[in-house]
Amino acid sequence: WVDLDPRSSVWTPVTWQVPTEAYHMLGKHHQELKEASHLRAAYPDLLISLSLELTALAALDRVDLIGQELDQGIRLAPQPGWWTFGSVSANTALELRAHGDSTSAARVMQRAVAWYRERATAPGATRLDRYGLARTLYWARQWPEADQWFTRLLAEAPSDPDYLGYSGVTAAREGDRLKAKRISEKLAANARPYRLFGHPTLWRARIAALTGEPDSAVSLLRKAISEGLLPLDVTQGFGYAMWLHRDIDFEGLRSYRPFTEILASNQ
Repeated sequence: WVDLDPRSSVWTPVTWQVPTEAYHMLGKHHQELKEASHLRAAYPDLLISLSLELTALAALDRVDLIGQELDQGIRLAPQPGWWTFGSVSANTALELRAHGDSTSAARVMQRAVAWYRERATAPGATRLDRYGLARTLYWARQWPEADQWFTRLLAEAPSDPDYLGYSGVTAAREGDRLKAKRISEKLAANARPYRLFGHPTLWRARIAALTGEPDSAVSLLRKAISEGLLPLDVTQGFGYAMWLHRDIDFEGLRSYRPFTEILASNQ
């Protein structure tokens, strides 16, 4: 990856995720920031360029610059593919937490929650607005309120695997192991054929991780990958290692060798 030149005219803003993501997973965060900054200078009005720069800054724990960039970024218009101030700030918070700064992560995540709450509670709010708020509340560890929103979302779309999955991991977080297991069984029924790119199986892996079953979690994660695992949304990254390394449901597995081997295999 490092031989690619993302400044070539054949590259578009979205494909800049490839080299910056590669540098990130190699731990070369200064080089990652250098490349992301080129994109930011070329496309200052795009949320993707802001996001790639913030991801590198979070890995370097440059909290001072993150705050400044978010203050500017909140004025940028949402763009197709989940690119909003809410998703960008949420992913930045997840990255900060993954790299050990849980205090700053919580503060940045609250900015995402506030952004989505304003939209989810406004007249004409869409289900996507409600989902954005629900999952940022989950990432912010506000389990009871997150559960209320996911319950509402499930009433609107009972078979949606992501709403089911979040309900399952929320139940596991709140100690309702039976509910979490029931939801895992529902997800298993939706896993074939592999039309959902491994998402139902990924949710089962998350539930297993949170209910104290690391071997099962890793086995299910490998199965999800074999089913063609793709990110839940493109803002989280292309390669699964990129977003799995900051997934809060797998935090308990970050020192578990079978899990780290999965991440290493995607670099």
